[in-house]
Amino acid sequence: MAGAALPVGTTLSLRQAVRAQYPRARDETIDAALQVLEHADRPLHQALTARLFHALGHLAEGADEATATAALGRPTDYTLLLELLTAPAVMERVRQEDPLGPARLRWLRDREQLLSAEGGAVPVTAAMTFLGLKSRQAVQQRRARGKLLGLPLGGSAYLYPVWQFNQQGVIPGLSEVLAALERLDPWGQAAFLLSGDARLDGLRPLDVLRAGRVAEVVTAARQYGEQGGG
Repeated sequence: MAGAALPVGTTLSLRQAVRAQYPRARDETIDAALQVLEHADRPLHQALTARLFHALGHLAEGADEATATAALGRPTDYTLLLELLTAPAVMERVRQEDPLGPARLRWLRDREQLLSAEGGAVPVTAAMTFLGLKSRQAVQQRRARGKLLGLPLGGSAYLYPVWQFNQQGVIPGLSEVLAALERLDPWGQAAFLLSGDARLDGLRPLDVLRAGRVAEVVTAARQYGEQGGG
């Protein structure tokens, strides 16, 4: 039966066999491996499981103590995996197999940093609350008109950075800055707002906006957008 767990007796015998073969393995390691194996009952899932175990084995084996400690300190399994994947030693191995691999991994890491910055990012329902709106469509319309920054996750899903909101709705000047950055995608727009900019004496455009210096940020944004993010 697809998706069915192995009988308890079978699981126990597997656990005992694994523990006998690998006496130094911790219980949580054995339990995690068995949980995956119990659901790898279709050929496609079996192939995927084999590749995942192979990849994870290399990641764990190649992680030094500092990398392992940093990864284990991450709050979710996804960010743990991302920490391992972007470790220098792993990036070098990836480059040997795929010259573009490190760039792809750095993009994943940068995206995660943008999503978690300044209080994180929220779904459309939370954005409705911040803005005092009564429908998803109203939020989506603001985003489509460039009045609100939404970070695309694929399909029709967006997350809305918390840092763009204030007690009145959104921080003054945001729409003008987004218009000046119209050549960039939303991720590039967020990167500009959250990164120190030499045109603003090294300050983050977001902080300069919060200080009410909208015209300066718009000018910097226009130059940044014209240079394609340079």
